Amino acid sequence: MAVRKAGILKSTMENIVSNPLKATITVGVSILILLEIINAAEAIHWSIGLLRYLAPFVPPFIITRTARDIIQKRAEHDFVKDAEPYIFVAYPGEASEEALLNARPEIASDSASRHLNLPIEQVVEMEALPSSKLADPEDRKKIIRKLTSDFGTNNYGAITGYKLFLQPQENGKPVPYLMNTVLKRSGQRLKWQATLMKYKNVSL
Repeated sequence: MAVRKAGILKSTMENIVSNPLKATITVGVSILILLEIINAAEAIHWSIGLLRYLAPFVPPFIITRTARDIIQKRAEHDFVKDAEPYIFVAYPGEASEEALLNARPEIASDSASRHLNLPIEQVVEMEALPSSKLADPEDRKKIIRKLTSDFGTNNYGAITGYKLFLQPQENGKPVPYLMNTVLKRSGQRLKWQATLMKYKNVSL
């Protein structure tokens, strides 16, 4: 399974949280630094000094939240990893057509490499459900338009049994698939997940 590489800040935080000793030291040092900053800033206005009572809670909160995200991501990884269908999970910034059109998969099943005839590392760097691999690129726009429209109305978008054709080889024969996909809130993030399965009883 492929996972798109996280940014420097996010990957650093995940590295810290995954090591209990690093996490403990980071929390302690962060609290001391915050207290020093507050003490220095108190000269500007006395009320800033009140923030020192909050300082001990801020680093643990950040660490706990990051740990929760890591646990959720690992659970998704375990679910997607060995799936035979082509599965991807993306987290667009907002429920707009533009955001979904530009979304890249955060996670993709190992089988995506075979279904798309691409290296798995490349799959997670391309747009989710790449239009270059669709026999009809307009299918991607139709799917996204339907998901965002439903989400705008119901705060949840879903499509079941959408028929489309992937074209793994540039000049090869299109391969029929059935796609099930959802756009929903997952915690504080927006989650777009799709599953594509080969479907034999379809004619082009």
